[in-house]
Amino acid sequence: MVLHLGAEWVVPHRHVLAILDLSTADSPDTRAFLRYAHQQGEVITVPEGEPRSVVIAVGEAGARRVYLSPISAATLKQRNLSAGSFSVS
Repeated sequence: MVLHLGAEWVVPHRHVLAILDLSTADSPDTRAFLRYAHQQGEVITVPEGEPRSVVIAVGEAGARRVYLSPISAATLKQRNLSAGSFSVS
């Protein structure tokens, strides 16, 4: 199964490591991670609106991708839960 991130972008559920709400992802460590990922060319901005969430995914070969999605983190988490991929604590 796949997680729809918006527009034509999808990620296999099994590749999703984290889904973060962009409005609350303002810790120095998170900002440093996003800055590093951007410098490494790992950030993909999904079109169709302002980014509202961050989805961190790692593929089969270990390649990390950080998606900035216009879909809210709550909606993405619910979609992932519906697929039985991971739980939210």
